[in-house]
Amino acid sequence: MKVNSLIGHNNPIYAAIWHPLKELFYTAGNDKGIVEWDKKSQTFLRLFKPLKATVYSLEILTENNTLIAGCNNGDICFFDLESGQFIQNLNIQSAVFNLKYIPQKKELMLCKMR
Repeated sequence: MKVNSLIGHNNPIYAAIWHPLKELFYTAGNDKGIVEWDKKSQTFLRLFKPLKATVYSLEILTENNTLIAGCNNGDICFFDLESGQFIQNLNIQSAVFNLKYIPQKKELMLCKMR
């Protein structure tokens, strides 16, 4: 049963994540943009800086209010969730299919292609 359609992307979506502390969620995919949504009203709030590649994975670090995107070109992009501004980029030379932050160890785990 279809509940709703969210207008904000022009291509397939490969990643979605709920904010653990706020009534927000984020989606990203083949159109190289990350969209922030209001969870209650299911409305588009803002678009984060366009990325150079398709986004496969998203993760949120609540302790420093950061959104991380893993991309098919090996980029791992960091954004400040308050301002939406790009912070930094790392490249691991391989597609990043999944990201998981382990707060107890302060480690970011990732799944990538060889």
